[in-house]
Amino acid sequence: MASDDAAGAHKLERMDKLDWRENVCRLGKDLNFVQVTGSFGFSSAAYWFSRFYAGVSRAIYFLWEGLEELFGEVFFGWMFTFVDDMKTLWDRSKGWLPFLLGLLFKEMLGPLVKWKKLLWGGTIIWIGFLFQIDNGFRIGIPPAKVQKLVRLIDGIEERA
Repeated sequence: MASDDAAGAHKLERMDKLDWRENVCRLGKDLNFVQVTGSFGFSSAAYWFSRFYAGVSRAIYFLWEGLEELFGEVFFGWMFTFVDDMKTLWDRSKGWLPFLLGLLFKEMLGPLVKWKKLLWGGTIIWIGFLFQIDNGFRIGIPPAKVQKLVRLIDGIEERA
Protein backbone atom coordinates (compact mmCIF):
# COMPACT_ATOMS: atom_id res chain seq x y z
CA MET A 1 0.00 0.00 0.00
CA ALA A 2 1.26 3.48 -0.78
CA SER A 3 0.10 7.06 -0.95
CA ASP A 4 1.36 10.07 -2.84
CA ASP A 5 0.36 13.64 -3.48
CA ALA A 6 0.19 15.54 -6.77
CA ALA A 7 2.97 18.07 -7.20
CA GLY A 8 1.94 21.61 -8.04
CA ALA A 9 -1.74 21.05 -7.33
CA HIS A 10 -1.91 24.16 -5.15
CA LYS A 11 0.25 26.28 -7.43
CA LEU A 12 -1.19 29.67 -8.30
CA GLU A 13 -1.58 30.29 -12.02
CA ARG A 14 -2.15 33.72 -13.49
CA MET A 15 -5.52 33.88 -15.23
CA ASP A 16 -6.15 35.53 -18.58
CA LYS A 17 -7.39 39.14 -18.23
CA LEU A 18 -10.55 38.22 -20.14
CA ASP A 19 -11.49 35.86 -17.28
CA TRP A 20 -10.98 38.39 -14.48
CA ARG A 21 -14.57 39.63 -14.79
CA GLU A 22 -15.74 36.13 -13.78
CA ASN A 23 -13.83 36.36 -10.49
CA VAL A 24 -15.02 39.62 -8.95
CA CYS A 25 -16.34 39.93 -5.41
CA ARG A 26 -17.98 43.14 -4.18
CA LEU A 27 -16.55 44.13 -0.80
CA GLY A 28 -18.33 47.46 -0.46
CA LYS A 29 -20.24 50.11 -2.38
CA ASP A 30 -17.20 51.21 -4.40
CA LEU A 31 -14.79 48.40 -3.54
CA ASN A 32 -14.31 45.22 -5.57
CA PHE A 33 -11.86 42.35 -5.16
CA VAL A 34 -10.66 40.69 -8.36
CA GLN A 35 -9.11 37.21 -8.15
CA VAL A 36 -6.37 37.27 -10.83
CA THR A 37 -4.84 33.88 -10.04
CA GLY A 38 -6.47 30.48 -10.05
CA SER A 39 -5.48 27.68 -7.72
CA PHE A 40 -6.42 24.10 -6.98
CA GLY A 41 -8.30 25.35 -3.94
CA PHE A 42 -11.16 26.51 -6.13
CA SER A 43 -13.89 23.95 -6.78
CA SER A 44 -13.68 24.45 -10.54
CA ALA A 45 -10.03 23.35 -10.52
CA ALA A 46 -10.98 20.15 -8.68
CA TYR A 47 -13.49 19.41 -11.44
CA TRP A 48 -10.81 19.49 -14.13
CA PHE A 49 -8.04 17.88 -12.07
CA SER A 50 -10.25 14.92 -11.14
CA ARG A 51 -10.92 14.24 -14.82
CA PHE A 52 -7.26 14.60 -15.72
CA TYR A 53 -6.17 12.26 -12.94
CA ALA A 54 -8.85 9.75 -13.88
CA GLY A 55 -7.12 9.51 -17.26
CA VAL A 56 -3.74 9.04 -15.59
CA SER A 57 -5.18 6.28 -13.38
CA ARG A 58 -6.74 4.50 -16.37
CA ALA A 59 -3.42 4.60 -18.17
CA ILE A 60 -1.70 3.04 -15.14
CA TYR A 61 -4.37 0.32 -15.08
CA PHE A 62 -3.49 -0.45 -18.72
CA LEU A 63 0.18 -0.66 -17.75
CA TRP A 64 -0.77 -3.05 -14.96
CA GLU A 65 -2.53 -5.32 -17.48
CA GLY A 66 0.93 -6.02 -18.89
CA LEU A 67 1.97 -7.28 -15.45
CA GLU A 68 -0.53 -10.12 -15.75
CA GLU A 69 1.64 -11.60 -18.50
CA LEU A 70 4.80 -10.96 -16.48
CA PHE A 71 3.45 -12.68 -13.36
CA GLY A 72 1.46 -15.30 -15.27
CA GLU A 73 -1.74 -14.66 -13.32
CA VAL A 74 -4.39 -12.03 -12.85
CA PHE A 75 -3.03 -8.93 -11.14
CA PHE A 76 -5.21 -7.05 -8.63
CA GLY A 77 -4.58 -3.38 -7.95
CA TRP A 78 -6.71 -0.42 -6.87
CA MET A 79 -6.11 3.33 -6.97
CA PHE A 80 -8.08 5.87 -4.97
CA THR A 81 -7.97 9.63 -5.48
CA PHE A 82 -9.24 12.30 -3.11
CA VAL A 83 -8.63 15.77 -4.57
CA ASP A 84 -4.83 15.64 -5.09
CA ASP A 85 -4.05 12.73 -2.73
CA MET A 86 -3.68 9.24 -4.18
CA LYS A 87 -3.67 5.85 -2.48
CA THR A 88 -2.66 2.64 -4.22
CA LEU A 89 -3.34 -0.93 -3.08
CA TRP A 90 -2.06 -4.04 -4.82
CA ASP A 91 -1.27 -7.68 -4.23
CA ARG A 92 1.88 -7.41 -2.10
CA SER A 93 3.13 -10.81 -3.20
CA LYS A 94 4.10 -9.05 -6.46
CA GLY A 95 6.57 -6.74 -4.69
CA TRP A 96 6.87 -3.03 -5.36
CA LEU A 97 6.99 -3.23 -9.16
CA PRO A 98 3.31 -2.27 -9.73
CA PHE A 99 3.56 0.87 -7.62
CA LEU A 100 6.97 1.87 -8.99
CA LEU A 101 5.67 1.44 -12.53
CA GLY A 102 2.83 3.86 -11.73
CA LEU A 103 5.25 6.37 -10.16
CA LEU A 104 7.52 6.22 -13.20
CA PHE A 105 4.56 6.83 -15.49
CA LYS A 106 3.42 9.84 -13.43
CA GLU A 107 6.93 11.30 -13.50
CA MET A 108 7.10 10.87 -17.28
CA LEU A 109 3.91 12.96 -17.57
CA GLY A 110 4.81 15.69 -15.21
CA PRO A 111 6.27 15.52 -12.66
CA LEU A 112 3.06 14.61 -10.84
CA VAL A 113 4.56 13.22 -7.64
CA LYS A 114 5.38 15.34 -4.58
CA TRP A 115 8.23 13.16 -3.31
CA LYS A 116 8.31 14.51 0.26
CA LYS A 117 4.71 13.30 0.79
CA LEU A 118 5.29 9.81 -0.63
CA LEU A 119 4.50 7.02 1.88
CA TRP A 120 4.60 3.28 1.42
CA GLY A 121 4.48 0.18 3.55
CA GLY A 122 1.98 -1.73 5.65
CA THR A 123 0.88 1.36 7.58
CA ILE A 124 0.20 4.76 6.03
CA ILE A 125 -1.74 7.91 6.86
CA TRP A 126 -3.90 9.06 3.94
CA ILE A 127 -6.31 12.01 4.03
CA GLY A 128 -6.06 12.09 7.82
CA PHE A 129 -6.84 8.42 8.48
CA LEU A 130 -4.55 5.57 9.49
CA PHE A 131 -4.61 2.53 7.20
CA GLN A 132 -2.93 -0.73 8.24
CA ILE A 133 -2.68 -3.93 6.23
CA ASP A 134 0.13 -5.72 8.09
CA ASN A 135 -2.05 -7.83 10.39
CA GLY A 136 -5.45 -7.80 8.75
CA PHE A 137 -7.04 -4.59 7.53
CA ARG A 138 -7.66 -1.71 9.94
CA ILE A 139 -8.71 1.88 9.45
CA GLY A 140 -8.55 4.40 12.26
CA ILE A 141 -7.47 7.82 13.43
CA PRO A 142 -3.71 8.33 13.91
CA PRO A 143 -2.64 8.44 17.59
CA ALA A 144 -1.30 12.01 17.28
CA LYS A 145 -4.67 13.19 16.00
CA VAL A 146 -6.49 11.35 18.82
CA GLN A 147 -4.30 13.10 21.41
CA LYS A 148 -5.00 16.47 19.77
CA LEU A 149 -8.76 15.79 19.85
CA VAL A 150 -8.61 14.75 23.53
CA ARG A 151 -6.75 18.00 24.41
CA LEU A 152 -9.34 19.97 22.45
CA ILE A 153 -12.24 18.28 24.28
CA ASP A 154 -10.50 18.77 27.65
CA GLY A 155 -10.10 22.47 26.87
CA ILE A 156 -13.80 22.77 26.01
CA GLU A 157 -14.79 20.99 29.23
CA GLU A 158 -12.59 23.32 31.30
CA ARG A 159 -14.24 26.38 29.78
CA ALA A 160 -17.77 25.03 30.35
